[in-house]
Amino acid sequence: MNLINIIDVNVDIFNVFFFLYSLLNLYLVLGTKTSLKSIVFLQMVKFLNQHKQLKAVMIRQVQDLIKLSVEWNLTKEERHNLYYECAEVLQDEGDYTGAFNLYYQALKIIDSEQSKTLKKDIQKKIEALVANAIKSPAVVNFEEILNLDTVKDAKKKQVVLFTLLDNLLKKD
Repeated sequence: MNLINIIDVNVDIFNVFFFLYSLLNLYLVLGTKTSLKSIVFLQMVKFLNQHKQLKAVMIRQVQDLIKLSVEWNLTKEERHNLYYECAEVLQDEGDYTGAFNLYYQALKIIDSEQSKTLKKDIQKKIEALVANAIKSPAVVNFEEILNLDTVKDAKKKQVVLFTLLDNLLKKD
């Protein structure tokens, strides 16, 4: 390795550190009652996930996002999107229980009207919810999934998925 390569690596590490440090400072400076906090939080999560550092730096905060974000003055749509995007990251990290919890809360927020306008998107989210429920050792009650309004609305369209869920419920 020559000197230029060493300098390039160190500059990259410095840039990554500086960017994360800037995001963290911005997050800490923002008041608790602002939706901007969720935007900065999500950017930190995505950045750390991209650099494979989420587990080392802030996986606990993502897992506790529901409690953490209570005071952030988010609209239903903002909260739904935040939970959903963080659930995807947790799923990528192999945290199926954390991903299930956030997918579940994201789908719980959506009402029937929103569900109808987001048809394909909702189907994908329901599939992710069920997949994480199956992979998670902590999820033992699949009936709670079937009780969600968005899931009830989609039941006719996803016959295979709900047949699987019904079979899982019969074994309980």
